[in-house]
Amino acid sequence: MDVSYVSDIKGNKTAVIIGIKEWDKIIEKQNKMKAKLDMLTGLQEAVNEVNSIKESKAKNSTLREFLNDN
Repeated sequence: MDVSYVSDIKGNKTAVIIGIKEWDKIIEKQNKMKAKLDMLTGLQEAVNEVNSIKESKAKNSTLREFLNDN
């Protein structure tokens, strides 16, 4: 990866410059990670809901009731 650094007057690195192709790869990877996180979060919520139903904390509904409500 071709990287350039921008430094202040004291020589401290203050910014990084990368090529647009590298940036696009980073954004693509970030989008994939976000999609995976969203999916895993949804699965965790579903597991929590099932556990609540098992513990009778939530109303148990049939598939027909669920589909009619949504």
